[in-house]
Amino acid sequence: MRRLIVAVSCLIAGVLLHPRGVQAGWIYNEGEAPVRAAIIEAIKARMGSGVDVTLGALQIRQVPGATLVAPLAAVPDAGGRTGGFIRFVLYDGRAARQQILHGQTSGGAAGKISGRRLATADAEVFVAADQVSARQAIATGTIIAASDLDMAREDVGRVPLRPLPDARFAIGARALRPIVAGDRLSAAMIVAPALVKSGDEVQTIVRVGSLEAHGVAIATQTGSLGAEIRLVNATSRRTLRGRVVGAREVEVMYEH
Repeated sequence: MRRLIVAVSCLIAGVLLHPRGVQAGWIYNEGEAPVRAAIIEAIKARMGSGVDVTLGALQIRQVPGATLVAPLAAVPDAGGRTGGFIRFVLYDGRAARQQILHGQTSGGAAGKISGRRLATADAEVFVAADQVSARQAIATGTIIAASDLDMAREDVGRVPLRPLPDARFAIGARALRPIVAGDRLSAAMIVAPALVKSGDEVQTIVRVGSLEAHGVAIATQTGSLGAEIRLVNATSRRTLRGRVVGAREVEVMYEH
């Protein structure tokens, strides 16, 4: 019995002293906590607050002399997709907030983040969300009703960091091809109703990580949920690019 107790004690000590040697899964690392929190907030800001985000492996490359303490702002690569690794650039969250607020009040609702980079991070990202699927077969040309749809919470697979198709996207849309019962709906299957029309005054949102600021612009293109459109800042007349995230609501696309 004594030998068993000693063996168990050694095993526990080994895990505590060498957390990265454990291959069964991620072991909590307090130093990574602000980075992980910033990445999760950034993904939810782009895909919707209702999604569940799980982070796997994380590799951080810190700028010499930089300190990674909350609040941080995490900005993903433009082409980042869930279901694998995404690279993020990390900034001081307080400095980023001041920049986006200044950008909105001065009429420059979009642009590049000019603050000092604190680090970059490659994070393995998995997202689960309510997915829309066909409850029954839907013929080409059919206008889709709520009774045609089912919702199930599932892993979304490998998709861009943008709002996911939901009931708003599908109800009232027209089927472009036959849809089989059980098929998950995608933008390629349907023509979704327009949430923004050319000439509309729209609410703009600028997000950096979990930080956001609001403004007003004029849409110069029509778009459904998730579509990328051009718009013009109502004050500065500057041309912007954004993604439709709601009725007369556009998220301005920030670069880093």
